[in-house]
Amino acid sequence: MPSINTKIRNKYKRLLILCRGNSVTGGSELVHQLSHELTSLNFDSSIVYYPFHTKFSVPEEYRIYKVKQSNFDDSKDNIILLPEVATKFAWKINNAKIAIWWLSVDNYYRKKGDSKFKDAIKYYKDLLRLRLMPLRLMKNYFHFAQSVYARAHLNENKLNSQLLSDYLNPIHFVKSLKTKEDIILYNPVKGTKITKKLISMNRDLKFIPLQNLSNTQVQDLFKRAKLYIDFGNHPGKDRMPREAVMADCCIITGKKGSANNDEDVSIPKRYKFDDNKILASNLFRETVLDIFLNYEKNVLSFSDYKGIIENEHTVFKNQVNSIFKTILYEK
Repeated sequence: MPSINTKIRNKYKRLLILCRGNSVTGGSELVHQLSHELTSLNFDSSIVYYPFHTKFSVPEEYRIYKVKQSNFDDSKDNIILLPEVATKFAWKINNAKIAIWWLSVDNYYRKKGDSKFKDAIKYYKDLLRLRLMPLRLMKNYFHFAQSVYARAHLNENKLNSQLLSDYLNPIHFVKSLKTKEDIILYNPVKGTKITKKLISMNRDLKFIPLQNLSNTQVQDLFKRAKLYIDFGNHPGKDRMPREAVMADCCIITGKKGSANNDEDVSIPKRYKFDDNKILASNLFRETVLDIFLNYEKNVLSFSDYKGIIENEHTVFKNQVNSIFKTILYEK
């Protein structure tokens, strides 16, 4: 793949990417992945951890990525990239070019999923307290979308964006020889209401929550289980369904957020269920029992999705090269 030609005159000297310090989340890893790829393309990219007055180190989990740190610098020759949860920093930027990376639509709107009223109150309070930048003031920013879902939302709000996705950490590509078990894994902080009802309706089935576990322990469970379910809001192209599929888990999801399109969660429609319908029928139980009984047949249905995930790093490299070659340099 051709890299950025550093002999072309720079439009901007540096790209500074803001990241919460000591944060080990999917979003934080994306930030480190981007800086790593830009560095490999010979562009001056740095991570700026916040709060700015505290000194942070690169988390141990992300030291596989080649990144450097720098201080906040609002110079006109810089681009400062903010994750959507940190648009409050846009109020502090007067000279640099601002870019927003939409890793999650819901996180910008402060959605937790339990109460629409509480979510709305939190969102409007943060707007009033300048903890958020309203969309109408972002027209002149660069916008990047991690998911097709996020890009569609930005388009609905008349904000042009480019797709800039991500890829899984290499640890998820290690093959396993573990024997699969009739286990259903779930994330207890996402899709809680639906999942609790499904557990109550199927007490004879074995459900295991993915909580209070190390990354290694989570991966071990994925390698053992036949099924992972996710009825959460899917605010972006979530990692956990992809991690599950790479461990040869079948997955069942709802139809919220990014799970409602075929690009972000590319699994057959028979494994995606509307919340209300799944609670009013035996579809969930029938599908689970079929997966347990005919695992080898069902897991083949996820081969295309697995292939997409395996190619994500190459796609990401091409996106980074194409996008930043255009906006960071001029002839």
